[in-house]
Amino acid sequence: MASGDTQLMFAPFSSAVDVSFFQELSSRKLNDWGLSSDAKPIVATYTSARRAGDAPKLSVARESFAVASSAVGSSVVALAECVAPGDLVNVNTVGDFKKLDKNKHLAEVAAAVWSDIVSGAAEADPSRLLRFSVTSFADLKTHSFVYWFACPALILPGPVHVASKKSLAEAYPDPVARVQLRKGLGNLRVASAAAGQVGCPPFFVVVPGGAGSALRVLPLSALAGLDLVERRAAHIGMVDPCGVGGHPGWPLRNLLALAVKRWGLSEVAVLCYRSLLRRLGGPAAEADACDANDDASFLLTLRLPEAPELESCPPAVGWEANTRQKPGPRQMNLGALMDPRRLAEASADLNLRLMRWRAIPALDTDMLAATRVLLLGAGTLGCAVARTLLGWGVHKMAFVDNGRVSYSNPTRQSLFEFTDCADGGKPKALAAADALRRIYPAAEADAHALHIPMPGHSVEAEAAAAEEATATLERLVAAADVVFLLTDTRESRWLPTLLCAAADKPLIDVALGMDSFLVLRHGAGPTPAPVAGAAGGAQEAAAPSPRLGCYFW
Repeated sequence: MASGDTQLMFAPFSSAVDVSFFQELSSRKLNDWGLSSDAKPIVATYTSARRAGDAPKLSVARESFAVASSAVGSSVVALAECVAPGDLVNVNTVGDFKKLDKNKHLAEVAAAVWSDIVSGAAEADPSRLLRFSVTSFADLKTHSFVYWFACPALILPGPVHVASKKSLAEAYPDPVARVQLRKGLGNLRVASAAAGQVGCPPFFVVVPGGAGSALRVLPLSALAGLDLVERRAAHIGMVDPCGVGGHPGWPLRNLLALAVKRWGLSEVAVLCYRSLLRRLGGPAAEADACDANDDASFLLTLRLPEAPELESCPPAVGWEANTRQKPGPRQMNLGALMDPRRLAEASADLNLRLMRWRAIPALDTDMLAATRVLLLGAGTLGCAVARTLLGWGVHKMAFVDNGRVSYSNPTRQSLFEFTDCADGGKPKALAAADALRRIYPAAEADAHALHIPMPGHSVEAEAAAAEEATATLERLVAAADVVFLLTDTRESRWLPTLLCAAADKPLIDVALGMDSFLVLRHGAGPTPAPVAGAAGGAQEAAAPSPRLGCYFW
């Protein structure tokens, strides 16, 4: 590749926030943090560039809160990712978010990076060079989140220039050396995990082989222990998250600050490693094979500015641009996903979709959701039928019952609880409707405390009340699409049967005896049944279908 002396440009990180990150944030604020706005530790991850043109992505998810957990550190996936330590500052109001001194906050995070460089902690644990911070405001009423990522990069006193750029094949002409590089990085990942460090080391040292010696990949802290010849020949490796041309990713900026301050270098060779980090423990042939992705990696020889005055922390940049590529926060609105009512609706809908996909392709879930059901009786049968209908996607139900919840009911009638029995008991219809809405907030459940007039029972003393009850029942039957008869006695089923037949409404009788169980559909009148033509073609006349059975026949 061509050589030159151009100023080096860096590609900044862009945040990639998974929905689960905000779900976990909401849960922790509600259950643990309360009004505390203290910084909470989190981690983020990034990988080597997967495709040409990819911008560097810093990713956070639910697992970001499990700081340095064994699950993160030992997983195969994590060993193919670099892990950056950070913190989350979640404030309580939009005003607090706006008032936060962003420059001061960035300077504080940058000062922590500088302190790790000066003390040598960043050499022992290179992930410290990747410190970041997220400032956020979570509106849990609307599930709307405002957030701003800061990935501080220390500003050197002068520009960094590219003296030369070589492809990986030019830097390591021997294919065996490139295989040794890949194997050496894999071994370093395993050794780092065994030492308790999380993820793949973002920076490392490559000592090229020669005169019969093999190429070696060492931790960043090993550079100081090399002899003079090896140290001059060594390359500093970086897992490069950037796939854009010859521009290295953002992590290199703080590594160069370390090279200037800690090592006193004026020139450094940096390997921008963009090959995919393979799963560890795979077939040996996979590790021995040449990698087509090797072509994306390259070696830069960089001239660093002289910085004798770097005695204190230099200024830093690093606030992420918003979606319009302007300085400012980003926003994510998860109301439709995170509202528990909507989550319940989505989950119930998913259950029905799975039933349709796997068992009943003809299941019309929209029709079920729109069906209005009248339940006459809110006892043992009424509770069981209502719960079953709810599971099948029926959300519009009206209960009719004149009784009250007694202490014998909750153990066998699934919509009632002990508290419903107090003070003489709640009306059964009302208690059943309330319970249905608690179970599924999207349910449209109505209640009617109504005595159904019965043959053989005198109504002379209460004729007006009987007439009103009959009119109400007739109105409820007319408004329903399907009626369920779930009362205790045959007498109470007679009037609803007549009303459903008169209104041409399908009625489903469910009766439970000591040793018997009956389900019978009737009520709707005869409907024409199409008759196929003699040639099996177009339909001709229509013959009436037989009337459905009746509970009283």
